[in-house]
Amino acid sequence: WLNSPASPFESNDCAFGGVQVNETSGVPARLECSGRVMVFARELARNVERTWVESMKNDLHRQLSIVDEDLALAMIGTTIVPVLYRALPKDAQRGSQLMISFWSWGDSEGEVMDNLRRAVIGLTQALRAIAADRRGRSQAKRL
Repeated sequence: WLNSPASPFESNDCAFGGVQVNETSGVPARLECSGRVMVFARELARNVERTWVESMKNDLHRQLSIVDEDLALAMIGTTIVPVLYRALPKDAQRGSQLMISFWSWGDSEGEVMDNLRRAVIGLTQALRAIAADRRGRSQAKRL
């Protein structure tokens, strides 16, 4: 969905480290996994508006806080990363994108992957909600 024409967002990078021994202090689990997905606005000019990227980050955290309140052994964090958008005019290429990092833990590989599944479902629901909200705001402005 993220890279489909129906989405106002795109992704240009992702990574997944696989399940390994937990090295995160303070998390009472034997195993962990982590990864990331990079997200930016399909409308490239939006990505050079720092306030737009920051509001996307804030909206994502707000949506994630209500998606799966019982999920304790997973975490999603965000970082705004500088990017050069070469498809834009030379004087307007410096922008940002959102790096969404994720972690999940458990005492078995199955538990780690189940917690990751729940985190990814929550992330997808949150991004879809943000997309719907931004489409609604865009349509309201045109009226």
